[in-house]
Amino acid sequence: MPAPLTLRRNDLLRYAAPPARTVRLLWIDAEQRHGYVFDVAATSAEVEPVALARLADDVRAGRAVVLADDPYLVVAQPELLPAKHLQLREQAWRIVEGLTRREPAIFLARLRGQLIAEATALHGVSHPTIYRYLRRYWQRGQTPNALLPDYANSGGRGKERAASEGVKRGRPRKAGADPGLNTDLALRRVFRVATALYAAEHAKFSRRGAYRAMLRDFFDGRRIDLDSGRVLPAGAAIAVLPSFGQFNYWLEQDDDRPPQLRPRAGKADAGHPPLSVADADADGMAPPADLAAAPGRPGASYYVEAVRAELQLVSSTDRTVLAGRPLLYVVSDCFSGMVAGVYASLEPAGWDGAMLALANCGADKQRYCAGLGRAIDAAEWPVWHLPETLLVQSALSAGWNDDTLLHNFNVRCRPVADGPADWKATLARRFKLLAPGEEGGADRLDGVLDLRQFSRVVLEAVLHHNRSGGAARKDAPAPRALWDRACAIAAPA
Repeated sequence: MPAPLTLRRNDLLRYAAPPARTVRLLWIDAEQRHGYVFDVAATSAEVEPVALARLADDVRAGRAVVLADDPYLVVAQPELLPAKHLQLREQAWRIVEGLTRREPAIFLARLRGQLIAEATALHGVSHPTIYRYLRRYWQRGQTPNALLPDYANSGGRGKERAASEGVKRGRPRKAGADPGLNTDLALRRVFRVATALYAAEHAKFSRRGAYRAMLRDFFDGRRIDLDSGRVLPAGAAIAVLPSFGQFNYWLEQDDDRPPQLRPRAGKADAGHPPLSVADADADGMAPPADLAAAPGRPGASYYVEAVRAELQLVSSTDRTVLAGRPLLYVVSDCFSGMVAGVYASLEPAGWDGAMLALANCGADKQRYCAGLGRAIDAAEWPVWHLPETLLVQSALSAGWNDDTLLHNFNVRCRPVADGPADWKATLARRFKLLAPGEEGGADRLDGVLDLRQFSRVVLEAVLHHNRSGGAARKDAPAPRALWDRACAIAAPA
């Protein structure tokens, strides 16, 4: 059975065979079986009904290609636009916004004329003007900015956008050898971080090599002086070290094998029957009612928040200088709990950091992971688009500009007090990177990682969370399984 192909609202499909054309997927029904497409080169406002299974077949057979970048999308900085242009955009948007609230009726030819006649009477503009607005809106990405005049000068039309202390456990060591360390949770977290770092820097993974690198980086006896902001050299050698046997054993037990030694992604999810959105709601996987009533489907609503990590990073240019505690922005999908985007920063919390995390949601995840030394299959992190609604942690809403998101990408923002944060269990318990709990701080991790290495460890935690879920989801489907199975409801056999 071929792998499910997920098509999303606003996708562009290019057909090369005659007649050559490019169509935009304007709308998909709740069951993800049917939709409507629009030829971006059309001179009329005619919309075509289509079965999603047929579009998927066209892509698999090579008759169509889903474009990675949207050359028609209009992205503009409001402060750089003439006031007259903004005024014209708002005038057109008042008309088009009302019609978009009538989806899918506006796509039906027998109803479209009636709806436009009503809009004509309501707004006092002509039929041709409204048809022109609709055609421009559907062609240029279904955002308010699509209605800007002279959009070619504002949006770059046609340009490609990238887009534990105590008795020692275990077998006694040989006579004369040190008693060794108990492998507590804190030590196992060091094993995980060291494994992720070594795997990022070496194409061929060596367990012995990773173990030696861990002793060099994390057991060198260094001292952290917060007053001077420096990492001081070892005062004395560390007498008791973890053994290679401990390191190797827990690498297997904790599922910390690097990607080079792990089975290919996807096999663990095989054999599960398709999961309907109704099933997901019954399992308690829909977002809580107090979270702005997010639709019960993947990718519709995201929640962005920022959390301060509990470890000291070092400068990438002078590793004896402390750079501070990083701030981690995470965007998670309200339906599945999937982490959709991340961004780590040493700057104070703010809207700009949140927007960089949102931008990561739409990034090519294979390219992003490769930049951090982690090779993945596309199915391991199947999120590469923006949501329809962005729920924003209240602490990040000060100074925001939701108009920019709305007008450029048709993403609506709402401030909320709290949101889904299952991913925190993975970072806090598995890697001990967040605020310290009962077991104390992450002192052995202090003064070792720079910002890029921290991002690499966060990436490993994100991938683990997406494929396995956090403690809060112990008896529920993992985020990626829930996401994939909900998206595959209408996938052709």
